[in-house]
Amino acid sequence: MRKIAANYIFPISAKPLKNGIIELDDSGKIVNIIDTKGDLKESAGLEFYNGILVPGFVITHCHLKLSQLKEKMNEKGHKMTIGTDNIDSNHQQSVLDELFTIQNHFPDISLEMLLQWATINGAETLGFDKDLGSFEIGKTPGVNLISGIDFQNMQFTGKSEVKRLV
Repeated sequence: MRKIAANYIFPISAKPLKNGIIELDDSGKIVNIIDTKGDLKESAGLEFYNGILVPGFVITHCHLKLSQLKEKMNEKGHKMTIGTDNIDSNHQQSVLDELFTIQNHFPDISLEMLLQWATINGAETLGFDKDLGSFEIGKTPGVNLISGIDFQNMQFTGKSEVKRLV
């Protein structure tokens, strides 16, 4: 059993939790999500990180003409998702960098919304939302730590970095 906490947890399927805790079994499956109501207490085996915990990113980059989505991204009601291109056409291959770029061009888009685009929306689009895309009991979405967050404005900064914890 692993217990992981951070300044904030973004479950994606619920509102962010200040000083929340995620408990995972040895396979990475979420067994509990604890809302401490912001009052985190030290406990044996608790890992605390400075930053935010988010589900593993679900990268949805594809060339539509080569996929089953061909002649469908014109349909209404599709959700925004995030992907990166290969190094031949992009100087970076980082979902976090893509999110930071979007935030800089569209500052009214909330951090919570950007994280939805990088997690649950991609999982739903690809049909993997049963296991990925959000922190929910029974899922195995992986856990990313994003540090370098501007907590006052809840935004990424030029110092934001992502690290896979699970």
